Amino acid sequence: MGHDLELAYVEEREHYRRYGYVRRSKGKRHTEVVTPEGIEYAGSSPYLIATSKKRGTERVKRIGYIDAIAARSEGVS
Repeated sequence: MGHDLELAYVEEREHYRRYGYVRRSKGKRHTEVVTPEGIEYAGSSPYLIATSKKRGTERVKRIGYIDAIAARSEGVS
């Protein structure tokens, strides 16, 4: 079976400007265990689509903002 991933990442923040302009920047640093579902692109930026093991919700993380990835086997918590 597949492995869960432990991610160390910086969250992506969006700042909305005048005339519909969106500025993206880095926010706080987090660590989370997720189950990967796939990869999608928004323009030329790839995003990891995953399910959070703790919350059970879908998470979307910009791959460029992921600092470290560790594969975890199912028996390890």
